[in-house]
Amino acid sequence: TTLCATTPSDTWFFADGFTGADSVETILMTNPFSDATVVDITFVTKDSEREPANLQGYVIPAYTTIALPMAEQGARNEPILAVSITASSGRLVAGRVQHYLGQGRLGYAVSLGAPRAATQWWFADGEKLPGVSEQLVIFNPGDVDRQLSVVFLNGATAENALEPALVTAPAHRVTVLETGSLSTLPDGRYGIVVGVNDLDATNDTGIVVEQVINRRVGDTVGTSVILGTPGDAVSTKWSAPSGVSLGVDDALVVVAADHGVAFTPGEGIRSITGGNWSEIMWVPLFVKWPDQQAGRTSDCPVQGFDVLPMVMAATGLDPGWELDGTNPEAACPSRSEEHTSELQSRGLISYA
Repeated sequence: TTLCATTPSDTWFFADGFTGADSVETILMTNPFSDATVVDITFVTKDSEREPANLQGYVIPAYTTIALPMAEQGARNEPILAVSITASSGRLVAGRVQHYLGQGRLGYAVSLGAPRAATQWWFADGEKLPGVSEQLVIFNPGDVDRQLSVVFLNGATAENALEPALVTAPAHRVTVLETGSLSTLPDGRYGIVVGVNDLDATNDTGIVVEQVINRRVGDTVGTSVILGTPGDAVSTKWSAPSGVSLGVDDALVVVAADHGVAFTPGEGIRSITGGNWSEIMWVPLFVKWPDQQAGRTSDCPVQGFDVLPMVMAATGLDPGWELDGTNPEAACPSRSEEHTSELQSRGLISYA
């Protein structure tokens, strides 16, 4: 899950990008307006800041989402990769899709960018625990080096704050703080506040901070990336629209969608064209059965009304009537043209 944007912006920043071990990073830029948006895109690697000519004055047509694979922009196998997007005309919403394939990171991460830099960033949950590594990835998009303090909160009051770590964030560069290397930081969980110390009236440019956590379980690793909360957005009330409770090992988890998604450069992410229809027409369905430990892929022609029979089979319940669908775990559905036509006439399936 990831946050949604409440408003478009003319700037977007991503502190933690990663294409090491051929990992895939894709920047998604959405223009929800009736006029084209024009942006300049730069990115920072471990060694330099780059401004590719083809990404300056880049046009995002009206009502369009553009997928920009960073490896195709010359940022292949980069363990550090920050991205800045600045609109010279119009506004947009920008997000990032990551598929981690190695070098200490595995899994998928989807996140919204930061619509602005800030002078203070908060993280509610830091971890220094066995099997867990944590990094604070700090991107300074400004023209002036910044002196930062990183405060760790491990109690209910300000008196429980540890002595802050002092960090220099050079201009137009990425700085990585390995929290596990701090000898003064005790094991356990804590809150984190990253703030700029050297603000003055002439320059109040902020930074962007993301938290990267790698959790090792057995022989595998799971990677999560979280954008902090700007200091001026701290609130006395928070709502969590979704969550996963304990005991998911013996649960049936179903994630469904009503369409696929395309990542072909230059094509729409959802609107069907001759160049992307094969990606959009395949609708994803993810199912984790109770106590399932290993994943697999099925080519069975499953449809939406097959989900209920799966739930009935997993729970051992009897619906009390004949179901139209089939549990694909028991038998791959086989549907005749006549059966499909009958379901369509009853409004159970439709075609655009």
